[in-house]
Amino acid sequence: MSVAIAHRACRQKTALAQQLANAFLRILALHRVDFPPAQRPMAPEPAAPDRAAIYAHYEQQTLAGIGMFKRAERAAAKRRAAVWTDAEVNRQWQTRKAQQAQWQEALDQYWQLLCNNDPDVLLQCLAEAFGDNEAA
Repeated sequence: MSVAIAHRACRQKTALAQQLANAFLRILALHRVDFPPAQRPMAPEPAAPDRAAIYAHYEQQTLAGIGMFKRAERAAAKRRAAVWTDAEVNRQWQTRKAQQAQWQEALDQYWQLLCNNDPDVLLQCLAEAFGDNEAA
């Protein structure tokens, strides 16, 4: 065997040994990874109702059948549409906030179970946390 081939084989073995040593050091340090502390989950703020679309709907309804030159009637219809819009926007907002409150209540119950070390919740949480981990 020539000297050049022997040196190449030695370099390949050295590189392989270094890769194995680095892999071993990563395995030894897996438990030292810093994770951010767990925080209570929060339900997201609901989206505001689309006031413009709601107004356009009610305006179309109230102006139906009123001629272009009946300005007073049209103005009254637009005021009515604005009042209906305010009521509908408020109703939709209250519904969305109630849904958010229900979701937050469910999240709070889950968080409390997690803080109390409920086995089912802990196992589910760990499965989610380590689901994307390289190690099985």
